[in-house]
Amino acid sequence: MPWSYGAQMDLQRIIFQDILKISPQLLAKYPTVQDQLLYLIFIPHIILLMALVMIANNISREHKMIRNLFIFGGYLYFIWSGWYGSWFAALASALWIYLLGGLTILFFLRYFIPYEKIFSFVELGGKMGLRPKDLLGLTAKEQLQLLQKELRKINKKLISYGVKIHEKEKKLDISEEINEVVEKERKEYVEKYGGLSEKHEEALEKFRAKLYNLAERRAEIISMIEEIKRTGRPITFTEEK
Repeated sequence: MPWSYGAQMDLQRIIFQDILKISPQLLAKYPTVQDQLLYLIFIPHIILLMALVMIANNISREHKMIRNLFIFGGYLYFIWSGWYGSWFAALASALWIYLLGGLTILFFLRYFIPYEKIFSFVELGGKMGLRPKDLLGLTAKEQLQLLQKELRKINKKLISYGVKIHEKEKKLDISEEINEVVEKERKEYVEKYGGLSEKHEEALEKFRAKLYNLAERRAEIISMIEEIKRTGRPITFTEEK
């Protein structure tokens, strides 16, 4: 038995007003059911789900359960809180070309270069704050304090990238630990994407090089700390250094 017009209107009211909480004023801007489904449900849902998926991937990293829970919970909260109907649907329907275009670009960036690698390259690319000239004119104790602070900073950064070192460890050569991290990332790339593209390989090698730069800086600082402790005198620097 075909639905009556009244039953169809009741279903539209339940979906658009009771569940999605879209105002009658916004519904009136799209007179046909097809327009309402396209601009108030289909397009906004694509944008919302893409945004939730990308945020969840960045937060959960390798934890799929947390990722799925964030997407599911975030979607339900967006709907039940009224955010979807009060402002998101109107914004998405009005600016859907810009929002969808921007999210699509971010999605492809996320596919080819995961967010954590992008952020790692940005952080690793910057120079460490402590420079030789910052130690000039300081006593041995003052130099030691600055160097130890810088060493803690570098150790924490390396540990955050998965390098297995202890903050108090004085081991100079950590190339083996760095290679383990890079090979783990390589394995995850292969499992996730089914192989390594040229861009993936290049990203991994850049990541390895940046970690080695941090490791070299770490070894240099450890050597200076040990020299100060051994001699009890501040380190002096030549103009070349």
